[in-house]
Amino acid sequence: MAREIGLRLLDARARSRAELAEAMAKKFVPQDVITETLDRFEEVGLVDDAQFAALWVEGQQRRMKSGRVLRQELRRKGSTTR
Repeated sequence: MAREIGLRLLDARARSRAELAEAMAKKFVPQDVITETLDRFEEVGLVDDAQFAALWVEGQQRRMKSGRVLRQELRRKGSTTR
């Protein structure tokens, strides 16, 4: 179930690990299963918070947002990359 949730969300767009974990938790997936699934996603390159943050910032910069605003929005998305 966790794998299907994650793959469905990643099919639409890149997501942070935290976004995926939150979506899985909302579907009552046990925390140990969430962690195991997301660890595997990272191993195979489906989840990469640093790459997600870089791509997201690049897209947002096209909208002329300030660095401070971008950092705040990334924190809200759960990205720990600075």
